[in-house]
Amino acid sequence: MSEIGSISGMERPELYMLPQIRDRLSFVYLEHCQLSRDDSAITAVDKDGTIHIPAAGVSVLLL
Repeated sequence: MSEIGSISGMERPELYMLPQIRDRLSFVYLEHCQLSRDDSAITAVDKDGTIHIPAAGVSVLLL
C-alpha cells in the first residue's frame, strides 16, 4: 500500500499559499425583496428596482 506522499502529480501546497476566505469576505444585506437568477448573477428585485450581484462573488447564501 502506498502513502499519499509517494503519488506522482501536483505537489501539495503549503498552508500559507492557500487563499484566505477572510481576504475575500463581503456582506450583502437584503430585506423584503424577491431573489432570482439571471445568467451568472443573482438578482434582487424590490420596490426601488433590481440589483445584480455576481454569483462568482458569493460564497454562502443564507435564506
